[in-house]
Amino acid sequence: MGGTLTKVDIGHGRGWLEVEAAKSQARIDRALGHPQQITEAGRSWEQQNEHWQHYLRFGAPIALHPDTPSVHQMGRAKDTDERDVALMNDHGWFQTVYRWVNGRRTLVEPWHFEYDPARDNHRNDPAPAGGGATAALKTKEFPMFDALYVKQTDGQKPDKDRIFAIFRDPRTGELVKEHITDGGLWAAIGWGLKRRGVTITSEGMKAAELNKIPTWKK
Repeated sequence: MGGTLTKVDIGHGRGWLEVEAAKSQARIDRALGHPQQITEAGRSWEQQNEHWQHYLRFGAPIALHPDTPSVHQMGRAKDTDERDVALMNDHGWFQTVYRWVNGRRTLVEPWHFEYDPARDNHRNDPAPAGGGATAALKTKEFPMFDALYVKQTDGQKPDKDRIFAIFRDPRTGELVKEHITDGGLWAAIGWGLKRRGVTITSEGMKAAELNKIPTWKK
């Protein structure tokens, strides 16, 4: 899909999808009259790797290497046991995992659906209020691999040594900052940069200088 992936929390503990798939999911929920059961939707690199390692060991369920990446990683796939296939097809979701079994093309993962916006007959319908991409984007990835990371060097704990990402807002081009409060996220950023051959070096910056940079508005 290119660019920075925007994740939309589809609610009810079901995880996330990318924007267009999330809009479609909201319309499906409305048509069903309740949130569709979803076992798994979008996956991180780490989650995809777990599936890949399981596939290598046991041969099923089918999974791609996380560097491929899979459609789950793109946020355009979901696994569900609540399968109104006609309804899902009408909204652009299709079962795609077929294999040749005893000389016949056989659907081997009936729970797996992938979203094709070009085949969504309701793509131009408005998403229901309070659902999908019309809701607040609870998870919005900033372009973390194009950011400068700095530590606040003055002040007292806990303000001192706070880590900020400084980057260009992809929507406006404005230079903005984001305070990284999640240690797990910081570890993931470091891991991702290391895989790209980049070593994290946190520059020092005083609070007065940091305050000149507006905080990123999600």
